[in-house]
Parts: sequence; C-alpha cells; structure tokens
Amino acid sequence: MSARAACRLESLGYSHVHRYVAGKTDWLAFRLPIEGNTAESQRIGDLARTDTPTCHLTERVASVLSRLNDSRWDFCVVVHCDRVVQGLLPATAPQNDDEVQHLMDDQVQSFRPHAELTQVLEAMRKGKLDRAVVTNSDGQLLGAFLRTDVEQASMTH
Repeated sequence: MSARAACRLESLGYSHVHRYVAGKTDWLAFRLPIEGNTAESQRIGDLARTDTPTCHLTERVASVLSRLNDSRWDFCVVVHCDRVVQGLLPATAPQNDDEVQHLMDDQVQSFRPHAELTQVLEAMRKGKLDRAVVTNSDGQLLGAFLRTDVEQASMTH
C-alpha cells in the first residue's frame, strides 16, 4: 500500500500496518497471503517441485549428466549467483567434457509462483513446452514442473 494509505490506517488506530513498497505483483510472487475472488485458486508455485536438480555454468556436462542418470529428472536447471536461472541442460545433451554453459538451452520459460494453473497450461500448450521453472521476481529458482503435472492438477480442480 502507499505511504499515504499506511499513515491513514495508523491514524485510525491500526497498529500492525505494513507498507510494502515493491507492489502487488511482487507480493504475490513471494507467495504472501492474499484475499479476494482468486485467493483459493491453485497456483503454479504450489505445484513446483523443489527437488529439481541444479548445476552451474562452469560444471562439466558429463558430470551433470551422470547425476541426472541417478534421478527421475530429464533436465537440470542451470543456475548462477544466488540460484538465478540461466537455462536448462537436457539429459539428451551430448556427453562430453564441455562446460554446461556451452550446451545449455538459455531460452527457458519461467513463471512466477502466483500464476494460476489455467494460465500456465495455456501458455505451455501455446509454446509447445513440456517443462518450465518457477522463479521469484529476482529470477531465483523456486522449483520446476512438467506440463503433465499441470494437466493432472487442472483435471482434479
């Protein structure tokens, strides 16, 4: 809320008034409580898997792919500086000694955690995407999901 609104509420006797400067979208992106008609809607942040494998730009592809073999994931999220998403490395990447940054796909689709499932599913179908990541407003990885996750969740709600 604005400084003016915060001051007015305080003048009316409210003692727990917080002025959130970053704005409504940022508030939603950090999954802070909301009210209203869409408060009960399922959001992509609720669906994102937090066990998503990550790797760094300068790691060797062979090492990363070997870790992926031991997981249920077919991609690794490439992160740098404070887990900021840089791209995706698919499990189908050529197994060699290159650095991840040379073989990653830097055209990764990301969504904010407050995005509603119907919007996400529509965007994924339109863009022919099988997977995407969830990031906060600073681009930091919160999790990842598959389109099949969204489709299944959409059918149950």
